[in-house]
Amino acid sequence: MGNCYISLLEKIRVHAGTTPTVETEGDNNRFLYSLYVSGLGFWPSGTQGQGGLSEVTGELPNQDLVYVLPVYKASGSTTALLVAYSTGYAGLDVPYLSWTDENGYNALAVPVGASAVVPVRIAGGTKVWIHTYPGDTTWYALIVFGEPATGTGPFGDYEANLLDWTSATYPNWQTLFTTGSAGSNILLLSEVTQSANDGIVGEGLQVHWTNQTAVPCAAALAAGPSGIPASCVLPVFVGSNSTVQFRTYNTTGLAWGPSPTYSAEVDVLQF
Repeated sequence: MGNCYISLLEKIRVHAGTTPTVETEGDNNRFLYSLYVSGLGFWPSGTQGQGGLSEVTGELPNQDLVYVLPVYKASGSTTALLVAYSTGYAGLDVPYLSWTDENGYNALAVPVGASAVVPVRIAGGTKVWIHTYPGDTTWYALIVFGEPATGTGPFGDYEANLLDWTSATYPNWQTLFTTGSAGSNILLLSEVTQSANDGIVGEGLQVHWTNQTAVPCAAALAAGPSGIPASCVLPVFVGSNSTVQFRTYNTTGLAWGPSPTYSAEVDVLQF
């Protein structure tokens, strides 16, 4: 039996005073497995805790027209979050990412117009590779998780929380982040959740930025009247001297005005 690799990326909101848990289950076939859990936490205020994080970021092809490149070598086994997107010509050759964990080789395609945000395990002494092709451009970032520590780190971070609101902000946009003249690659995380109601009104969340082409975060998120949240995590490029803005709205009836009690969160991790 070959190498089996499964990963899960989830945007969650954790209630104060509670602890998220992770469990495994199976059919008791006694196969050996390894489970790794890492996370990024976002708070609107407080002490920075990026001391254990590092990053590698870039774009292929580079100025020397290199299309395949090892971008990171792990001195010891580690976990990381691999982020990438591809633009250009959607031909037969599909850009992809590759890495090796303790059980063997892994690869993930990143077609033109698509993106990847994938947790990875990197075996010590092995490399993470980026592969792209003529006519395509692949941007990548690798967030490497070390021991958690306080202090500043490589990322800019911006957070907005609307906690237990009872009125939609529509039609007004709220600005979360403004780029410089060169624009910026970011990881955008958004979520909206509401108290369950009689099924009449759901609350929606829109996030907007210039040159907005990425989905699904470019589309509106809508929390269900049942109380089921909606969330999205996506890498995007925000253009020169541009903003990331958001607003909430009622999904039925008037877009503005009184709403079910809801909470919305928009976070930006700037590379």
